[in-house]
Amino acid sequence: LNYAPTPDEIARARASGQPLPEPGLISDAGTLLNARHAVDDLLETTQGSNALNALQTARQAIDDELRATVPGIKEVDAKYAELARQKDAVQRGQTVLSSGREAPRPNELAEEVRRGALPQGVQVGPSAVPLRLREGARAEIERIVGT
Repeated sequence: LNYAPTPDEIARARASGQPLPEPGLISDAGTLLNARHAVDDLLETTQGSNALNALQTARQAIDDELRATVPGIKEVDAKYAELARQKDAVQRGQTVLSSGREAPRPNELAEEVRRGALPQGVQVGPSAVPLRLREGARAEIERIVGT
């Protein structure tokens, strides 16, 4: 990411007698991670293909810089993605017994369970998504029954 010092940073540097921050690329891991989270938030709400393409390009550039700067970040990202999949599976499990259009057909549910067990990214071994689907369904049954 290109960086240019803000007027406040320039004023602070002059007041403290420190040299001005050099314009250039940001390589601080914390700043890059915060930028990635901000871009992710924008990707969820942005409309329009040009804006989405620009944000996806920026997200990829930030991700590439993080990969080069922070050893092991892709493994952490994979663990986070797996936990997010499991969270979604619990929520989905709570809806599988409902009636109406959002209720899955038995063959669709079986396919979701099958696909959910497949490892994603750098993960090795089966995912816990099917277990979380079952736990979500069980929680919904207990809520309905009142236990």
